[in-house]
Amino acid sequence: VPQALAWSVPGMLEGVCEQWLRSLPKAHRRKITPIPDAVRAVLPTLRQPSIYRQGRFEVSLAEAVAHEFGLRIRAEDWNLERIDPHWLVNVKVIDTDGQVIEQGRDVEALRARFAAAGAKRLEDEQRAEHESDGLLDFPDRPVTGTQVIGSGAESVVAYPTLVDEGDSVALRNLPSADAQAAANRAGYARLALLKLGQTARYLKKQIAADKPLGVLFAPLGGAELFRDELLKATAWQCFFEGEALPEDAAAFAARLDARRGSLAETLERLRGQLRDILSLRLELIRELDAATSPAFAESVSDIRGQLEALVGSDVLTVTPGERLADLPRYLEAARHRLKNLQGKVQRDQQLVAELRGFRERLDALGTELGRDSSDWQALRFLLEEVRVGLFAERLGVREKASTKRFDRALQTLEREHGLI
Repeated sequence: VPQALAWSVPGMLEGVCEQWLRSLPKAHRRKITPIPDAVRAVLPTLRQPSIYRQGRFEVSLAEAVAHEFGLRIRAEDWNLERIDPHWLVNVKVIDTDGQVIEQGRDVEALRARFAAAGAKRLEDEQRAEHESDGLLDFPDRPVTGTQVIGSGAESVVAYPTLVDEGDSVALRNLPSADAQAAANRAGYARLALLKLGQTARYLKKQIAADKPLGVLFAPLGGAELFRDELLKATAWQCFFEGEALPEDAAAFAARLDARRGSLAETLERLRGQLRDILSLRLELIRELDAATSPAFAESVSDIRGQLEALVGSDVLTVTPGERLADLPRYLEAARHRLKNLQGKVQRDQQLVAELRGFRERLDALGTELGRDSSDWQALRFLLEEVRVGLFAERLGVREKASTKRFDRALQTLEREHGLI
């Protein structure tokens, strides 16, 4: 809705364009003067049905200007404070009785204020009526999806979620779908382990007995964290990975009964995958520590950053199950890059600069989308495939991967979410 409002109404589009172009820095405005002529030049493009109100207004205007005049306009070049307020749509928030609660021409500011108010309402007495602590069984109310708390102007959309509390779970109403998805992963896995009882305790003993794997994990965290992470990952992948989550106690119990026989196999597979990943991590760290030449410093730093992002103590939690098998190839590619760095330092440094820019943009998108977003995860692993193609193509890539393809895919999502 905010994107469509920025376009105003068709009869005002010409004036809106002029206002936005006049908000640009003086150096930019010089290249498109006189402004009214520039507006008339870009209007036919903006009025095309495939463009009008099909995305963010400022992005479409910038692309039209770039096409007509070769002028590149960045998001930070626009200055909304220079736009006369009457050219911006006035938005009114009304209650169920038709009374105006609040109004303003900055839609995002209005949304932020009401989001903050909604979060506050989730913390008041109403919230306590819809939440529970210390649960050992599936709640007797719906989990997943959304629910409306309150009524009328005081209502707020909440996301019921199972939250992991170690020796129990809690039913919480979280403020967003992203927060819900992230918390449910741990919460559902924990409740499954609690319901498995003796079976879960047996699996935990098996994990504790795997001393070599525990030693490989030790630099990332203690023994208890190691056991817990592997147990939760086993439960998640055995019962819930890639499928809709059970929404009530009966469905939850049925899922556990249907998949219980696959627990040992799932644990064994995950142990093998984790062993491969952590063994390669250790080898790569030793090789990085040995690469002491000052000429290698920038490349070594980049590889260390890549390693930390790929293999942390929560590697089994933050990596989708179907991508775990790719991590050894990414680590092998990093080792290959390091071993063959001699004589390629200058090229490698150029690629480091490009990759750093991609990483910064990807992080900004992750903040906007949430790192559990399937779109963000797809880009995250596409960037890793790009690294394989750049530094160790002989290892093969899982999908078509190039810096140009990644940049296009990243730009598409950046435009959708107003980051460019």
